[in-house]
Amino acid sequence: MTVTPDSRNNGSVTVQWQNPSDTTNTKSYTVSVSKNAGKQTSNNPLEVTISGLACGPSYDFTVTAVGPTGLTTPAKAVASRACFSPGDPTALKLSTPSGSANSLVATWTKPSNPGIGTLTYLVTVTGPNAPTSEQSVDGTSTTIGGLIPGRSYTVYVKAHTDGGTSNPATASRTVVDAAGLTINLDAVKGYYTVWGPVTCNWPNCPTWIQRTKSSYTDHSSHGDWVTTVNNGGGVDAYCYVTGGYPAHDDAGTASTIWIYVNANGHWGYASTWWFGTSVSTYGLPACSGTPPTG
Repeated sequence: MTVTPDSRNNGSVTVQWQNPSDTTNTKSYTVSVSKNAGKQTSNNPLEVTISGLACGPSYDFTVTAVGPTGLTTPAKAVASRACFSPGDPTALKLSTPSGSANSLVATWTKPSNPGIGTLTYLVTVTGPNAPTSEQSVDGTSTTIGGLIPGRSYTVYVKAHTDGGTSNPATASRTVVDAAGLTINLDAVKGYYTVWGPVTCNWPNCPTWIQRTKSSYTDHSSHGDWVTTVNNGGGVDAYCYVTGGYPAHDDAGTASTIWIYVNANGHWGYASTWWFGTSVSTYGLPACSGTPPTG
């Protein structure tokens, strides 16, 4: 006996069997389904289609031979699901791993209807610097790396078998929770903080401090002014880099730690001295980049 789900019609299966070598004691056949589910349609004496089954549970199908005297002989039951394509993954959640500033962990729950065949998941990500190719995952979690701190990403997860692909589960999250830091320009000799360059690629986005918008003439080195952060103002901070010793103003004041921040919609590294008189990482995770070279 075989039970074959209809790949074109979820919830429908075809049950087929063969006559025994000696049919003397066989007058007819009955087909039973666990939970008394579905509606049966006879295709021929050795084949029945059962429709209206649910996608989630597994059913037991049994063919029973009925003799001339009413004696019944059941064959061994065959278990099968009634749907070829898997259902949608559920409970998709995104989190940031402890100590990481450029990755997300996606977790989800297996669909109640896993479909027929080997179940895998197809994961895609959209956002700045996101992976461009679809990832195939065997389990119900994956880590997505190489992302940009402070930027928002959307993750799509689809369940897949040879029988088909589900609709995607979706979730969005910003990489690394922001920490609000207060600017203390008194710690950097009262200089105004000014952003530059206008465009740069993560992680090489250096910053500078200057007295006015036009103080710098070497724009090829320092970039163009784009925004000012005032004394006592705040920025969103995400991670830090260390190991270099670049200057952060024309007076040559230098810093060993640089914080990756967002100020007024502009992104880049700020000297740790912007925020106080003590060099500190402010409890932020380490960035994946290298110190700026400004």
